[in-house]
Amino acid sequence: MLCKRAVNRAKSFIKIVGYPTFASLLRMNMKKYTILLPMLALMGAASLSFVAPPPGGGPEIPADIQTLLSKHGCQACHAMDRKLVGPKWTDVAAKGYNAKRIMALVAKPEPNNWPGYPPMAAQNVPKGELSKIANWLVSMKK
Repeated sequence: MLCKRAVNRAKSFIKIVGYPTFASLLRMNMKKYTILLPMLALMGAASLSFVAPPPGGGPEIPADIQTLLSKHGCQACHAMDRKLVGPKWTDVAAKGYNAKRIMALVAKPEPNNWPGYPPMAAQNVPKGELSKIANWLVSMKK
Protein backbone atom coordinates (compact mmCIF):
# COMPACT_ATOMS: atom_id res chain seq x y z
CA MET A 1 0.00 0.00 0.00
CA LEU A 2 2.83 2.36 0.87
CA CYS A 3 4.51 1.61 -2.45
CA LYS A 4 1.32 2.30 -4.42
CA ARG A 5 0.90 5.64 -2.63
CA ALA A 6 4.50 6.60 -3.43
CA VAL A 7 4.00 5.77 -7.09
CA ASN A 8 0.82 7.85 -7.26
CA ARG A 9 2.57 10.80 -5.62
CA ALA A 10 5.43 10.54 -8.08
CA LYS A 11 3.00 10.46 -11.01
CA SER A 12 1.14 13.51 -9.76
CA PHE A 13 4.43 15.35 -9.21
CA ILE A 14 5.52 14.55 -12.75
CA LYS A 15 2.20 15.82 -14.13
CA ILE A 16 2.40 19.04 -12.12
CA VAL A 17 6.03 19.81 -12.94
CA GLY A 18 5.60 18.85 -16.56
CA TYR A 19 8.30 16.22 -16.90
CA PRO A 20 7.52 13.65 -19.56
CA THR A 21 6.30 10.32 -18.31
CA PHE A 22 8.38 7.20 -18.71
CA ALA A 23 6.18 6.03 -21.58
CA SER A 24 6.70 9.25 -23.51
CA LEU A 25 10.46 9.06 -22.89
CA LEU A 26 10.43 5.53 -24.21
CA ARG A 27 8.52 6.61 -27.32
CA MET A 28 10.98 9.45 -27.94
CA ASN A 29 13.94 7.09 -27.64
CA MET A 30 12.28 4.53 -29.88
CA LYS A 31 11.80 7.20 -32.55
CA LYS A 32 15.49 8.03 -32.37
CA TYR A 33 16.49 4.38 -32.63
CA THR A 34 14.15 3.64 -35.53
CA ILE A 35 16.01 6.30 -37.48
CA LEU A 36 19.47 5.61 -36.07
CA LEU A 37 19.66 1.84 -36.49
CA PRO A 38 19.01 1.73 -40.25
CA MET A 39 21.53 4.55 -40.71
CA LEU A 40 24.15 2.61 -38.76
CA ALA A 41 23.43 -0.51 -40.78
CA LEU A 42 23.88 1.41 -44.03
CA MET A 43 27.11 2.97 -42.80
CA GLY A 44 28.43 -0.44 -41.79
CA ALA A 45 27.56 -1.94 -45.17
CA ALA A 46 29.16 1.01 -46.95
CA SER A 47 32.36 0.70 -44.95
CA LEU A 48 32.72 -2.93 -46.02
CA SER A 49 32.87 -1.85 -49.64
CA PHE A 50 35.82 0.44 -48.87
CA VAL A 51 38.00 -2.38 -47.54
CA ALA A 52 40.38 -2.94 -50.40
CA PRO A 53 42.41 -6.09 -50.98
CA PRO A 54 46.17 -5.76 -50.61
CA PRO A 55 47.77 -3.95 -53.55
CA GLY A 56 49.05 -6.29 -56.23
CA GLY A 57 47.18 -9.23 -54.77
CA GLY A 58 49.83 -9.65 -52.02
CA PRO A 59 50.66 -12.98 -50.44
CA GLU A 60 47.93 -14.88 -48.65
CA ILE A 61 48.25 -16.61 -45.32
CA PRO A 62 47.99 -20.41 -45.68
CA ALA A 63 45.09 -21.98 -43.77
CA ASP A 64 47.29 -23.92 -41.33
CA ILE A 65 49.33 -20.82 -40.50
CA GLN A 66 46.15 -18.75 -40.21
CA THR A 67 44.88 -21.23 -37.61
CA LEU A 68 48.09 -20.91 -35.58
CA LEU A 69 48.10 -17.12 -35.77
CA SER A 70 44.50 -17.02 -34.55
CA LYS A 71 45.13 -19.59 -31.83
CA HIS A 72 48.01 -17.62 -30.32
CA GLY A 73 46.49 -14.15 -30.75
CA CYS A 74 49.09 -12.90 -33.24
CA GLN A 75 46.38 -11.23 -35.32
CA ALA A 76 45.61 -8.83 -32.49
CA CYS A 77 48.80 -6.93 -33.35
CA HIS A 78 49.88 -8.10 -36.83
CA ALA A 79 48.15 -8.27 -40.22
CA MET A 80 49.28 -9.13 -43.73
CA ASP A 81 48.29 -5.92 -45.48
CA ARG A 82 48.36 -3.16 -42.85
CA LYS A 83 50.16 -2.01 -39.73
CA LEU A 84 48.26 -2.57 -36.51
CA VAL A 85 49.92 -2.42 -33.12
CA GLY A 86 52.88 -4.30 -34.59
CA PRO A 87 54.42 -4.42 -38.06
CA LYS A 88 52.84 -6.10 -41.09
CA TRP A 89 53.81 -9.73 -41.68
CA THR A 90 55.42 -8.69 -44.96
CA ASP A 91 57.59 -6.16 -43.09
CA VAL A 92 58.68 -8.83 -40.62
CA ALA A 93 59.58 -11.15 -43.51
CA ALA A 94 61.48 -8.34 -45.25
CA LYS A 95 63.79 -7.97 -42.24
CA GLY A 96 65.58 -11.10 -43.45
CA TYR A 97 65.68 -12.95 -40.13
CA ASN A 98 66.15 -16.71 -40.22
CA ALA A 99 63.59 -18.98 -38.53
CA LYS A 100 65.75 -19.49 -35.44
CA ARG A 101 66.10 -15.72 -34.94
CA ILE A 102 62.34 -15.17 -35.36
CA MET A 103 61.64 -17.86 -32.77
CA ALA A 104 64.08 -16.24 -30.34
CA LEU A 105 62.51 -12.79 -30.86
CA VAL A 106 59.01 -14.11 -30.21
CA ALA A 107 60.15 -15.78 -26.98
CA LYS A 108 62.24 -12.77 -25.89
CA PRO A 109 61.46 -9.63 -27.92
CA GLU A 110 64.04 -6.90 -28.47
CA PRO A 111 62.21 -3.58 -28.87
CA ASN A 112 65.18 -1.90 -30.57
CA ASN A 113 64.56 -4.11 -33.65
CA TRP A 114 61.29 -2.26 -34.33
CA PRO A 115 61.56 1.42 -33.43
CA GLY A 116 58.26 3.25 -33.60
CA TYR A 117 56.27 0.27 -32.36
CA PRO A 118 55.34 -0.51 -28.77
CA PRO A 119 57.43 -3.35 -27.34
CA MET A 120 55.96 -6.80 -27.90
CA ALA A 121 55.32 -8.91 -24.83
CA ALA A 122 57.11 -12.26 -24.71
CA GLN A 123 54.91 -14.96 -26.18
CA ASN A 124 54.64 -18.52 -24.94
CA VAL A 125 54.03 -20.37 -28.21
CA PRO A 126 54.88 -24.08 -28.35
CA LYS A 127 58.14 -24.69 -30.21
CA GLY A 128 56.65 -26.80 -33.01
CA GLU A 129 53.93 -24.28 -33.80
CA LEU A 130 56.31 -21.34 -33.54
CA SER A 131 58.66 -23.12 -35.93
CA LYS A 132 55.87 -23.41 -38.53
CA ILE A 133 55.08 -19.70 -38.23
CA ALA A 134 58.76 -18.71 -38.39
CA ASN A 135 59.40 -20.91 -41.46
CA TRP A 136 56.37 -19.36 -43.17
CA LEU A 137 57.75 -15.84 -42.51
CA VAL A 138 61.17 -16.86 -43.87
CA SER A 139 59.54 -18.35 -46.99
CA MET A 140 57.75 -15.03 -47.69
CA LYS A 141 61.11 -13.26 -47.95
CA LYS A 142 62.11 -15.24 -51.04
